[in-house]
Amino acid sequence: ILIRAIQDKGGAYVGLANFAQYFASPAFSRSAGNTLTFALVTTFLTVPLAFAFAYAIQRSCIRAKWLWRNIALVPILAPSLLAALSFIYLFGNQGILKGVLPWFGLTTIYGLPGMVLAMTFSAFPHAVMILLASLSLSDARLYEAADSLATSEWRKFVTITLPGARYGIISAAMVVFTMAVSEFGVPKVIGANYSVLAIDIYKQVIGQQNFQIGAVVGLILLVSLLMVGMVVAMKGFSGRQGTELAELIVDKIQSAVDKITFRFYLDSPTRLAALEAGDANLIQTPLLNEISRLNESSDFLTNVPLN
Repeated sequence: ILIRAIQDKGGAYVGLANFAQYFASPAFSRSAGNTLTFALVTTFLTVPLAFAFAYAIQRSCIRAKWLWRNIALVPILAPSLLAALSFIYLFGNQGILKGVLPWFGLTTIYGLPGMVLAMTFSAFPHAVMILLASLSLSDARLYEAADSLATSEWRKFVTITLPGARYGIISAAMVVFTMAVSEFGVPKVIGANYSVLAIDIYKQVIGQQNFQIGAVVGLILLVSLLMVGMVVAMKGFSGRQGTELAELIVDKIQSAVDKITFRFYLDSPTRLAALEAGDANLIQTPLLNEISRLNESSDFLTNVPLN
């Protein structure tokens, strides 16, 4: 593709002339803007729906969760253009449900609305699988602590669930976005005259036999996806380094504190006296001694200040 992009039709080297030609054409700005709009709208619609579904599966008490999970994953077995064909049969010019479109402010299913709906249907199971895995890894101790503090459900959702699932949400958004940007079947079947970069490649190569410009569009699409993926991956990796280290330290400290608290409250004969007298020294001294002993024997937490 790179070699074709820097050659003319005769095979001679022309450098970046093909890129300059395509960038100067009105098709580039139109297709690039349409592609970005299509991908963003699809992402902002699919990820919240998938998160709500995954949250209901993981955190609710609905029956037959396995059945709902399998139903949500059925679209992954079919190509994306099949979803577009289904929406045409349902809401197209001869569709049996064409009359419901005005209820949602739509006059036709063709174009951007149909593309977004079909792509959301196709990308939904991919996002659901990622978010189900992310929500299943949440730390139950945080919810137990929140329950003991009588925290409201909304605050638990905002302060525990969303931060804990942030990497899953980012991953799901990236998967949906890249699927929409590189999608060809859905825009071709239900997109009508709504041109995107993938359709431009098809028009240049198949319609005009212009392999050079088609290669240029393909490189633009490929490089843009690689750049977005690299930026998010680098940001996620740097964020995970600090997060994983902090979580490891917190887990070690939490485990030590749990063991100390359990041992002290069960084994210490001065527990009731300390609680009744309100003497902090009787409670703190055994804890500090136990932390010192664990600190000396641990190969991970060394030289932890006790003040």
